[in-house]
Amino acid sequence: QICDLLMNKDEIHQIVQMNLQIQLGARKREEILDFYSQRNICSDISANVYGFVQSKHAVIDMLCYVICLALDYKPEEKEFRNLAFTKKKLRSADNTRPLKIELDKICGDSNFKYLRELTNAAKHQRLIEITFDHTSANPQFKAFDDFQKKDVLKFLNQIHDSNGKYLIEALKELDILVQACK
Repeated sequence: QICDLLMNKDEIHQIVQMNLQIQLGARKREEILDFYSQRNICSDISANVYGFVQSKHAVIDMLCYVICLALDYKPEEKEFRNLAFTKKKLRSADNTRPLKIELDKICGDSNFKYLRELTNAAKHQRLIEITFDHTSANPQFKAFDDFQKKDVLKFLNQIHDSNGKYLIEALKELDILVQACK
């Protein structure tokens, strides 16, 4: 869906031109407010990207919850079944090393770190900020915190591929552990 939205080159060109005119001060305040209040490709893409990255981030929490249920890890009163809890429990058992390695692959790469911070930043802004400027042919995530601008489509493809591949490997290791416990 995001790719389909980005195929509308005319609408993207209009947005780039409007952004450029706003930066140059060539638009009246009313025109700017009207432009950003209307539903346009910027808001559609941002909303879809936000949904996508939130779901990719949620996959890790869901995986951790499944691991805890499958291995019968019971949290203490104030603990939650999240990544930190799961990693702590996996660290304390010798036979869980392969599963821990797979979980580290999911959460240890630079794409996941970027995803985690992007979703955290988006929580406070409601939508992910994407720039359409005349210097780049592709939409970019705006720079934030210590992260530079990043190509939207390239990142989404990378996180989708690595997240899915590592998730399958982690589930295979979990299956081996569950079978061994029977």
